[in-house]
Amino acid sequence: MADLSPSISSLTGTVASPVAAADPLTISNNGNVRILAINSSGAERTFVIVTTEVIESDLDVEDRPITIGAAETHVWLGPYPTARYNDESNEITFETFNSTSGLTFLAVQT
Repeated sequence: MADLSPSISSLTGTVASPVAAADPLTISNNGNVRILAINSSGAERTFVIVTTEVIESDLDVEDRPITIGAAETHVWLGPYPTARYNDESNEITFETFNSTSGLTFLAVQT
């Protein structure tokens, strides 16, 4: 089960609650998910998004590194194509954080 399940966006408004970063952090993904990274630490935060795609039968696609600068407090991420990022549970994984302190995530899907 994912650590974070996206809220469904609607024309009448959507309530979404952020979750604290964990290493690793899994997020349900249907390919139309936008993720808001909220950095209140005042320090740079780095992590990777795990890729699961293999091309040409034996070539792993490299994990995608993400850097959120010290002065960046709200950064939108995504969408993430399911064929490249989803695991067998239809989740994406953020891992290898330099620190999770002061970092939260919120997800919304259409």
